[in-house]
Amino acid sequence: MSTTFRPVCSTGGRIEKLLLFHPCTASEQPGQVWKQYAGLMEALGREVEYYIVLQLPGAHAGAVIPQPAPHVHLVPFPQGEGLFTRWTQDVVHAFQRSTGDGTELRLVYDAHRIDARAVRHLSENIPGLRVRSLNDPLSGGNILNWGGGNGYLLAGADLLRHRLRGLPPAEKKTVRQAFERELKELFGTERLYWLNRTSESGALQGAQPLFHADLYVTPLGPVSPGSETQQVLVAELKEEYAFRPWNREMEALSAALDRTAAWLENSRLHKGLSCKVERIPMLVFDQRREHFGSYNNSLVSCEDGRRTLYLPDFTPPEGACAVLARRITEIQRSITARLEKSAAGEVKWVQGDFYNLSLKKGALRCMAKVIQRSAA
Repeated sequence: MSTTFRPVCSTGGRIEKLLLFHPCTASEQPGQVWKQYAGLMEALGREVEYYIVLQLPGAHAGAVIPQPAPHVHLVPFPQGEGLFTRWTQDVVHAFQRSTGDGTELRLVYDAHRIDARAVRHLSENIPGLRVRSLNDPLSGGNILNWGGGNGYLLAGADLLRHRLRGLPPAEKKTVRQAFERELKELFGTERLYWLNRTSESGALQGAQPLFHADLYVTPLGPVSPGSETQQVLVAELKEEYAFRPWNREMEALSAALDRTAAWLENSRLHKGLSCKVERIPMLVFDQRREHFGSYNNSLVSCEDGRRTLYLPDFTPPEGACAVLARRITEIQRSITARLEKSAAGEVKWVQGDFYNLSLKKGALRCMAKVIQRSAA
């Protein structure tokens, strides 16, 4: 029994409860939103409990919503309530602890980016959930934590860069150390690594390839039970994964992703963390609009040493270009074969309109926050 809350890690343990919401426009019918989550519920099954936030503004307040199964819980937001306009992963951090009466849950939310009334509404609709505000912006898309045993935290370097922006050089070291203490305390670990930051110099090796680390890095956990080496997926961009003419910007992004993979593979740059890196394709639909297909933006579940990777299916909807659909299908078949051959885990594809949803700069992990896991 744990007396303190521990973070719900990115990949360790079996997924038990999910909180689901994503940016919606006023024109989106509740039925459309429900349909977006149907593929995820089919892939993960009935052993997971789902808490689905449905926005019911204005004309949709009286909309008919499908009657959910016992493991599916709807959290409707009536007219006048604060509405979510963010990805769930971006604005809340999940923690849990075991008690004699079960498991207590806590959400720490970004008070700058989400309405406090909306969070209180969540706590009233999810049993055992407590909420606490976080006054400093801290996007969950830049937080990747492995919480099993000797846990560690991979953080996007842009979090640190933004914290230090505009400060005089004399203050930066003190502010950085204070920020690192804050993160270690919040996530309960002494092992914090800024992606692409070298141990020797402490310097950051350029900006992040993409604005959120979970779009291009996925920690999977130990390569085998008891191993100290961590398996990590890093995005790879090649010309064959681009659906627009190859250009300098794509070349630069490809090189930046390669640098991230090389950084993770070089344990001298991040003492105490040994990684085995596997590459996974990143699709580019329209680089200038930041329209990417990120397979790293996925969910991972692990039970009894068996790992399952739930990846977003970016096949476009019916009526789209047949050549595009065929190429994506071929890429996804190759991903399945590659990951299962490397013992990364069993691959399950999650159906949904991720092709269009990715226009909002997110995918599966962004919209599905794991708020409870079994022990890793």
